[in-house]
Amino acid sequence: MKIFKLSKNKSDYSIETLANHLSNVRKFLLTNKIALEVSREFGYDKDILLGIPISFSSDLDVSAKTTDGEMTLNTELIEEGYEIMLRYVIHELVHVFQHMENKEKKDLYPNHEYLDRPDELQAFQYQIEFDESARGEKSVIEYVEELLDYHDIPAEERVDKAVELMDNI
Repeated sequence: MKIFKLSKNKSDYSIETLANHLSNVRKFLLTNKIALEVSREFGYDKDILLGIPISFSSDLDVSAKTTDGEMTLNTELIEEGYEIMLRYVIHELVHVFQHMENKEKKDLYPNHEYLDRPDELQAFQYQIEFDESARGEKSVIEYVEELLDYHDIPAEERVDKAVELMDNI
């Protein structure tokens, strides 16, 4: 199992810089109460967090992605700031554990809209819980509004979807 990998893609960041960011992400995972809560919910102790493959890539068309249990973070998150990056780490951590539970299933909810998928809902709920603890309620409300806008949630569904997304806080 890879402890971490660095993208071979052209990046503005040195390997040393990316390795330092990965080290900070690992420290965060081992000490953050929400990361530890996610781990426990899926039946693991914190030691599992040391072995999750994590990489940076400048080729992602999204902020972060998990494929076959490997978390990849867009190098652009470095510019967004540490708390924003960690928001995505929490979201992807949930997906890593979901992939571990469902190794043979690539798409568990092919007929669901993105924000209606139970796997995404669970990941967003933890992400929002982290954001609330790190940046406060006002930031969460702004983030959820942006999320609903990005996914074109109709006006008549927005309140219910916001409540559902913020269920953990």
